[in-house]
Amino acid sequence: MLNYQPVSKSFNIPSEYQLIDTLPDGRLLLVGSSKLLIEESPGNRNFNPVDAPDFGAPSFLKLSPSGQKVAFGNYGSQIVGFFAFPYKLGDPIQSFSVSPYDAEWVDEDLLVVSGLGGDKPQVSMIDTANSVTKTLIKGIPGASAGVTIDKDKNLYTGLGSGSDGAVGLVKAFQYAHWSAVFSEQTVEPLDFVGEGQAVANLLSAASLNFDNRGNLMIGGGRGIDDAGNEDLGYAGVVSASAIRSALFDGNVIEPTTATERFEFQRLDPTPNSTDPNEYWFILSNSVQDEIYLRKFSEDSILVYQQKLDEKSIDPKVQLGDNDGYYSGYNFVGMRYREKIEIVNPDGFTGDPVLRLSTKYVETRGYEHKVTLGGLEIGTITDGDVSSEQEIFDFRIVRGDYEKLFAVGNEAELVIEVANPGAGLADDFVIERISTVTIPV
Repeated sequence: MLNYQPVSKSFNIPSEYQLIDTLPDGRLLLVGSSKLLIEESPGNRNFNPVDAPDFGAPSFLKLSPSGQKVAFGNYGSQIVGFFAFPYKLGDPIQSFSVSPYDAEWVDEDLLVVSGLGGDKPQVSMIDTANSVTKTLIKGIPGASAGVTIDKDKNLYTGLGSGSDGAVGLVKAFQYAHWSAVFSEQTVEPLDFVGEGQAVANLLSAASLNFDNRGNLMIGGGRGIDDAGNEDLGYAGVVSASAIRSALFDGNVIEPTTATERFEFQRLDPTPNSTDPNEYWFILSNSVQDEIYLRKFSEDSILVYQQKLDEKSIDPKVQLGDNDGYYSGYNFVGMRYREKIEIVNPDGFTGDPVLRLSTKYVETRGYEHKVTLGGLEIGTITDGDVSSEQEIFDFRIVRGDYEKLFAVGNEAELVIEVANPGAGLADDFVIERISTVTIPV
């Protein structure tokens, strides 16, 4: 479940600077015209200047995963440059003639860049180790948009504002496909219109990035949904489960059709605004477990955090013996396994409850044993049940839960059919798994 809420940690930055990236330890990085400011320590909001090369007014500035390299885009000169970090005056600058709008590191050597290619936007890859550039995606029918990479190295980009297509349409391109282009196993770049999987149609996709839970942050404004409705005035978060559903089932998230909080959350700091030019940029800080919103041309940074009252994953799997009976769900047989997050028990009081939300329950005389991290927490033994929605809660003794947390921040949930019962009647679809807690 998505439950990002504003917290009392908002702060201002100097008007000539942008909040542009985070360091590996969670400190914030601000950039101005050939100037950099770095936060003294994570979360203290005091910023100190550091040496920087003359990169003009950058369209982006991105730290590599190790924090030892910086990539910047200079839209005026149409170059992407790289320098070692921390920078010392006189250090060499590596530069490439690639049009820069946004970028994301794939690893320490590879940077994916969105920008113009001829008369249309495209996505390129820069290999800094071998000084090679390659066009990965071509034919984007409009303005450039954000670009990002998920944990599986799938690539996401979209149609920016003023595009000729569906403004804010975000597409995913699988790692196997774009890496084949980069390694020249596939000769032609991928075509944005004809290839890739649509995952969301929100805002203008001006900024794209993932938080540490795999939720996709989308910023911008003046998007147009499929029904022709204007979509603006907020920043959006698409849940990791909705992203998976789009990738595997083709379910595109639209602002008018998505289920609020489970698939999509609208972060709207100015709900009564009628400003048609309201744009919000959004950035995730995985180390601090925060996301930041900044309204275009304003100095205030708004801070949001995910509340720990309910942690949720949405695996959408079928548990049972009827292969393919429920369209769109992944059949897993008579045993289900899923790594789930073990929330720090210091953040809540009392015993946590593991909640299973199911759909299309059709059972007769069955028994399912439920274990978490090897600890048996209950069974599902309801006899005759036929329902489109069932909730099963399993209370975990706090001491046992604390032992699970001490082992690591994940534990394996296993739901196993102990008594198969009567054939087809022993099917149900796991729609959602949550750890429900009471915040301190």
